[in-house]
Amino acid sequence: MRILAINTCLGVCDLAIAVGETVVAEHTEPMARGQDAHLPDRMTSLLETTGLALADIDRFVVVTGPGSFTGIRIGVAFARGLGLALGRDVFGLTALEAGLQPGRLGEICVSLPAKTRPPDQTFWVQWLRDDFRAGDAEEWKASALAKLSHIPAEPRARWAAIKARKLLPAEFPPVPVYVRAPDAVPMRPRDT
Repeated sequence: MRILAINTCLGVCDLAIAVGETVVAEHTEPMARGQDAHLPDRMTSLLETTGLALADIDRFVVVTGPGSFTGIRIGVAFARGLGLALGRDVFGLTALEAGLQPGRLGEICVSLPAKTRPPDQTFWVQWLRDDFRAGDAEEWKASALAKLSHIPAEPRARWAAIKARKLLPAEFPPVPVYVRAPDAVPMRPRDT
């Protein structure tokens, strides 16, 4: 099975191609903005290094967040568009699931720092069992997380690509994960 993984949720343009359990190519670069403009070229270059065509990909997986609102939307839309165009399944893994190296057994708590305004530091937290979700991602205060044993997550397309071969479409849809409402609010209409 040939899998293309996409991760744009935390200021990165991160892609990986796995054949079976082996990652055969990957590209990772920091990118706070502009993933929408660079993703197609980076994907094409990555495919060329493997000798695969886009039509050779059997399934797609995208990191769905939590993370940057715009980054999540770009990655999810791109992956869903590829799946629709090629008639392939598209799967979604949270940033926390994609942030834990494959092969962990048992239940574990993983965390990522949330970008919140000082003085309140918060973290995105999710319980995983055997690599996959045992609960939804939540936002916790640092003081609550300090009471638990947890592993810091580092979301990677390579880990999402390896895990994607075990996924079922109904259980891992490519839907954005937002732990809290956006900070931005619609403008009020002006009085005329």
